[in-house]
Amino acid sequence: MGGAQAKLAVNSLPPEDLFDARSAAAVLADHKLAGAALRLQNPGELHRYAANLDAVGAMVATDEGINVLSFIVSCALPTGTTLVVSPFPDGDLEFIGALGLAEGWVNRKLNADEQGWVSACVLARTTISDIAASLSLRGPHKALGIDAAEATAYPLEEGAFYGNYFDPKGGLYACRGADKATGPQIGFIQFRHCAEPDPGHPEYTFCGYVYTGECGNYAPAPGPACEKVPGDKLGYYEKCHDQPIVKHRKSEKFDQVISVYDLDELGVVTKVELVNPAGAKPVSNLRSKMSLSGNSSTVAQLDAQSWTLAKTGSENATAQTVTWDITATLSPTGSKRLQVTGKTTLKNGGNLPATVGNVVVILQHRPNGAQWATAASDVADATSGDAATAARLVRRNNAPADDSTLVDDDDLNNNDPYSVYLVTETAGSGALSLTNSAGQPLSVAQLTLAPGQSLTVNFTATFNNDVLNLPVGRKVRAELNVSFGNADGGHKAGFNVDINGNGSISTDEAKVKTASARLGDKSIPAPITALTPVAIADQATDITTTGTVSYSNVVFTLGATTGTVTANVLGGTAGGTIKNCAHLTGTGTNLQACSELAVAAQAHEWRPGEVITYSQEDWGDPTTVAGQTLDSHFFGVYIKKRGQAQLSPRLLVAGQLSLGARKARSEKGARLNSRPRQRH
Repeated sequence: MGGAQAKLAVNSLPPEDLFDARSAAAVLADHKLAGAALRLQNPGELHRYAANLDAVGAMVATDEGINVLSFIVSCALPTGTTLVVSPFPDGDLEFIGALGLAEGWVNRKLNADEQGWVSACVLARTTISDIAASLSLRGPHKALGIDAAEATAYPLEEGAFYGNYFDPKGGLYACRGADKATGPQIGFIQFRHCAEPDPGHPEYTFCGYVYTGECGNYAPAPGPACEKVPGDKLGYYEKCHDQPIVKHRKSEKFDQVISVYDLDELGVVTKVELVNPAGAKPVSNLRSKMSLSGNSSTVAQLDAQSWTLAKTGSENATAQTVTWDITATLSPTGSKRLQVTGKTTLKNGGNLPATVGNVVVILQHRPNGAQWATAASDVADATSGDAATAARLVRRNNAPADDSTLVDDDDLNNNDPYSVYLVTETAGSGALSLTNSAGQPLSVAQLTLAPGQSLTVNFTATFNNDVLNLPVGRKVRAELNVSFGNADGGHKAGFNVDINGNGSISTDEAKVKTASARLGDKSIPAPITALTPVAIADQATDITTTGTVSYSNVVFTLGATTGTVTANVLGGTAGGTIKNCAHLTGTGTNLQACSELAVAAQAHEWRPGEVITYSQEDWGDPTTVAGQTLDSHFFGVYIKKRGQAQLSPRLLVAGQLSLGARKARSEKGARLNSRPRQRH
């Protein structure tokens, strides 16, 4: 425990990465870590090994796994040791050793004792804060010895970490140290929360580890979690349990325990990355978490011709019908286009809405087996749609040095592997369109997902190959990026980033992330000179209405390049609109055209029983219903004028009486007018 070289580590590992990569870590532990020794290349390098791809393959398949593996290697292998993953799409990956808790892992699989030490080390270096700080890691292992200078510089007792990360069913544990529990929250301990219980879920810490209580006897019951406590400023906790130690209660004990001590002055350390200069506070478990799955894509090269699709509509108000005419036309475009058509399923695995601000498709190419480089990018955002020409992403810091379309935009002295980038369209960029699984258009704003919601999205991105001049056979790939808000903090997050392009920072943009997927290598095909065959599609589900409009008797008459759709339509009491969309699909073609028509409200129509007519004889016969009705309302129909019965002006204006009715009533009126007056 005395005079070994001080072992310091920097914490910047988000716990969500740790959990995401855990199943791959189980495979990692069951193999030796390295293969053949390689020639030394870097200053200070003592050993350089090719990674055992059977061991690390699952870890390097995801960004989360790569990040976690960097911490695992840092904990396990000693200073001067480099593990190289080659080949890798973006160039060789190098993982650097630092602490040396499991040196033997190079030549054999990780044993149980080493699993415990490496697990404790990785857990100790996680953080939910936006600040990465140097830590003092202490424990009964030869690689963790400290000296008086380190103990003096790192006096704040944060807590202890233990468990087995490499066993997917094993628990991950943390207990709270004395200064974190009872002391003033000064120095870097105020930004460290992985040994602190989450008030919303007090059985767990803020980082999701099982909270085993206070490490020692410095707080009220329940009892301490560890049997041995630090005896002096050089000490550490030992033999810690999976729950507070209570007499006669069975619990699991761990011997591989790492205690963490923090700096008491913010200005002491130089290896500090202040991603959020305002500092950080514990965050709740409320966050959005976007993932992309089921990704696929195809690449086509279209020559100087392209299909367009038009739909025009008209209404015949008299016949109460609507007609839409559909026309597909092959026209010159003036350029060769590369068209990337793909599909992904977005899922929000968090518990806050994932508000999508932008979608960016980056076309990358690999000339003559060299490093991948960006050719051009297509951008769409929630404010301007496809008219947007720039967008901000949070992405891995692996942009080519000469790539002017990706500019580090967060203005930070940033050693973190992720940065905020401003992506701009160029002359080689083109249109970017989005549709749902039914082929209906989607805006970027419509991609926002509620907690637990999934959405399958099809996209089509075009690029001007007259500008890019990428030859047939060149390897290309598409990188799909979806930026979303309400994210959690951590090294993959950007803070106060305008991702929706409206020029301001909304509440959900306080913490943002970008979900990315590379959709596989393709070779640029020869240009398609004849885009046939194509097919027009239109069906009942493509017809929508608003207001009180209704329709019936739809008839679809569709050919390869022309078509007609007709339907009966009624406006109802308030009127509204009726809309129909047609689709044109074929090799390199995926188009949609819509036409919306206004339909007026219906005028009143007489219904059976509202109008009754009688013959001329009936009106003149007082024994019929018609005659009796006329007698009852005679002076409402006729007026006397100069001794004659005349039709009332009200009825003349209304114009509601037929000629036959007028004649019968006039004759009836003449007869009645000639009768003797009765005395009253």
